[in-house]
Amino acid sequence: MNKKTILVLNTLYWPYKIGGAECSVQILVEGLRAQGHDVRVISTTEKSSVNNLNKRDSETSFNYGNIYWPFDGNEHGIYRLGYHLIDSYNLLGFYRVYKALKIVKPDVLITNNLQGFSSFSWLAALINSTPIIHIIRDYALLSVDPSREKTKKIPFQVFDFFMRWHYRYLLKKVHKVIGISQFILNEHQRSVNMSKNQCDVLYNPVVCPEISASSNHKGKPIVGYIGRVSEEKGIAWLLNSLVQQDTEFSLNVIVAGEGPILSQLKSEYAGQVTFLGKVEPKEFFSKIDLLVVPSKWAEPFGRVVIEAYSYGIPVITTNMGGLPEIIYPAHKDNLMFEPFDEHGFKSSLNSAILNIRNETQSQKLIDYAALFSVESYTKNVNRIIDDTLVI
Repeated sequence: MNKKTILVLNTLYWPYKIGGAECSVQILVEGLRAQGHDVRVISTTEKSSVNNLNKRDSETSFNYGNIYWPFDGNEHGIYRLGYHLIDSYNLLGFYRVYKALKIVKPDVLITNNLQGFSSFSWLAALINSTPIIHIIRDYALLSVDPSREKTKKIPFQVFDFFMRWHYRYLLKKVHKVIGISQFILNEHQRSVNMSKNQCDVLYNPVVCPEISASSNHKGKPIVGYIGRVSEEKGIAWLLNSLVQQDTEFSLNVIVAGEGPILSQLKSEYAGQVTFLGKVEPKEFFSKIDLLVVPSKWAEPFGRVVIEAYSYGIPVITTNMGGLPEIIYPAHKDNLMFEPFDEHGFKSSLNSAILNIRNETQSQKLIDYAALFSVESYTKNVNRIIDDTLVI
């Protein structure tokens, strides 16, 4: 395998972490470096810029360069219009990527989330004749609204078109477009006419712990949720359903994570639900028997599902977005439900609880999670890079 110089671009990079994208990009970078490639990363930061572009296996972060830092949890009101205008037509981002390409001279540019750079980063690469691989991790190429709820309104559709038309145009010029699920790739193919050879699907990798399929839990089944505590994740509906659920079993409920409705839920379910706040997956999964992913929006992938399996934990999930693609195949019929379907959820919950703390099932889930290993993922990324360089 020929060693290559690779430039990876993402909005954020370690130690900054908002969601699953940052985990996946870090795994991508470290996996490629482990194989001997010179991988350099460019990202954004709220703080001053740090330029290490001349150093092998380095990270460079640029000051975000917009009206506000979008990850501070604030609404920002009318300033959002100016923010989106700058972020969509980001000439500073173009200049930074263009300069980075001149310095690094990579064999390939791998882009991920483009906030802070915009699609103009692709234009910079095209001008430099640098092959581009773009990994679609969210809906930002299609809308400035991550949940896409606002796009149902015609005025917002007009706004979206003005802010995103060049993303769609330039995406056609990208050499390889990778979806982290077939679902999210299909969503983009509906808006952008891309060739079949241009597209591929590569599921996110998960670092699997070395554990045995065993549980020392006794007493009531322990049902858990981990992730962003926000409305679109369905957590409010889930807690209401679990507390009021007329099941055959008495349950303990644990929630891990932070988000805009955490304080509200803590107040509403004080004494009924245990809230852990932000914890490491290992700590969380050691405390539960069953994970529920109640998302009411179309999850692009659903990393937490595979993380749960890697600890031998079964998962109940909605049938939204990419989730049906990654749920353990034998559980598709009885551990998946429509959002807000109380009857379907109750049926799934009863089915799952009947089989928890089952070492045979846990081992099967651990083995299934191994299909999403870092080694397998890195091997496929190398294949895609090689395919891109011969186009």
